[in-house]
Amino acid sequence: MLCTDGKLDAYVRQLHSRLDTTTVAATLTLMVDEVRAAIDRQRRLIALQRLTRRNISASLNELETLKRVNSSLSSVLLGEVERAGEEIDDGSGTVVPLRVGASNRVR
Repeated sequence: MLCTDGKLDAYVRQLHSRLDTTTVAATLTLMVDEVRAAIDRQRRLIALQRLTRRNISASLNELETLKRVNSSLSSVLLGEVERAGEEIDDGSGTVVPLRVGASNRVR
């Protein structure tokens, strides 16, 4: 899991080497949404375990890990959004070429 900042930073650098800034931000947004959904599911699991009087320590540890991942991803996403804003302000945004030809023609 991407819970350490070093691994997350390396992953984001890898994304930047392959994708434009907007796509990286969209990817991170989806990741944050998935982690938040996992946190919600983990909380529900803990509630069920409490109802059945099971040991919840492992589930609580997993919940804390998910919260750390969420915090790290949210921080990185905020930085990406700020970075994208700076690129737009500077007029140096990424240009993606549009293919013109038979493959884009409406039939």
